Amino acid sequence: MNGSNHGSFFYFGSEVTILFDGWHVTTTAGLIGSCAIVLIIGFVFEVLKTFRALHIRNAAINVRHREIAKENEKSQILEKHAEGEIAILSWPHVIQTLLQVLLTGIGYILMLIVMTYNMWLVISVLIGVGLGYFASAWKRHIAVDTQETAKE
Repeated sequence: MNGSNHGSFFYFGSEVTILFDGWHVTTTAGLIGSCAIVLIIGFVFEVLKTFRALHIRNAAINVRHREIAKENEKSQILEKHAEGEIAILSWPHVIQTLLQVLLTGIGYILMLIVMTYNMWLVISVLIGVGLGYFASAWKRHIAVDTQETAKE
């Protein structure tokens, strides 16, 4: 019940216990501050996901490239594909492991915040992860199927 009488349904209110008894909000100002903190947590979550994706790409060793030239009636398609790996006993692998643990922990924290059923906090989580994705995901590399994009 999260310290209030709202039950297990979504509600808009300023009284909520977030994560533990010491983070009990009873005022509008406290809720606004808590929403700002939750928004920042969501933002950091998405930025860390992008950082992890970029780090693993840059840390890959033994990258194998494959080029296949294919022709059709309209144009020549050049498909490039690369695969790599990270050595298990290396700093990049340790960093990836720590980032995975951190991201899992933050993900569970965000889930528990949503499970307070307070809509202001839910909206804050959604805005935070949305802004974090918008601010950082453009740096991620996108794989495109050249066969699909060549069809017109």
